[in-house]
Amino acid sequence: MILTCPNCATRYQADAAKFLPDGRKVRCAKCGHTWHQSAPETEAAPVAAAVETATEAAAPETHVQPEAAKAPEPLSVVSSEGVSSAWRLGALAGWAALIAVVALLAWAGIAFRQGVASVWPQTATVYSWIGLDVNTVGLAFQDVSYRVTSEDDMPVLHIRGKIMNITARTLSVPAIRAALTDDARRELYDWKITADAKNLAPGKSANFTARLPSPPSGARHVDLKFVEG
Repeated sequence: MILTCPNCATRYQADAAKFLPDGRKVRCAKCGHTWHQSAPETEAAPVAAAVETATEAAAPETHVQPEAAKAPEPLSVVSSEGVSSAWRLGALAGWAALIAVVALLAWAGIAFRQGVASVWPQTATVYSWIGLDVNTVGLAFQDVSYRVTSEDDMPVLHIRGKIMNITARTLSVPAIRAALTDDARRELYDWKITADAKNLAPGKSANFTARLPSPPSGARHVDLKFVEG
C-alpha cells in the first residue's frame, strides 16, 4: 500500500500486512510528522492501488518531490511499546530532577540554618524539633574564660570573653545574663553583664568582663546567655 505524509506530501511504499485492523501510528522519515494510519480495506485495496498507480503515471503530483516519486522512502513506524517506554523514561527523569531539587533545598536549609533563623526566628522551633540548634539572636560568645583570685582574703570571680556578630547585618548588643550553677546544674546566683559595645557590624566582635566578689562556694559552672527583649 502507498502512504502519503499529510504534512509534507512525501509518499511511501508500506507493507499492508503490518497494519492491524484498527490501524497504527506511523512517522514520516523526511519531516518527522506522526499520524495514525488506518488499515487498508481488504477488498478495495488492489483497486485503489491500481487507480493510484495509473494516476501517478499519467500526471505526477506537482507537490511531491522527484526523488520521492522515483523511489518511495522507507516508512518509520512508531510502536505503542516505544511510546510507552519513552513516557516512562521521561517520568522517571522528572521525578529524579524533583528529588534532586528537594534534596538541595534541604541541604541548604541545614547548612545555612543560622542565617535562616536570624531572618525568620520562628524556624528555630522547626530546627529544634529535628535536633538542630540555632542561634536566633545572631550573636555568639567566643574565647570565654573565668578564674578565681583572692583579694583581701576574699575570693573574687573574674569572667572575660568576646561577643561576635555572626549575621550579615548590624545588630544591637543586649545585656548578658551570667548564672552560677553547681555540679547538678542547679542555679545558685545570677547577675547581668554589659558588653563594651552597643552595636556590632557583621563579623565584628566586642569584649566583655565581669567581676564578682565572694561567689557561692558551691559554684562550679558559669552559664552565659543574652537577655532578650
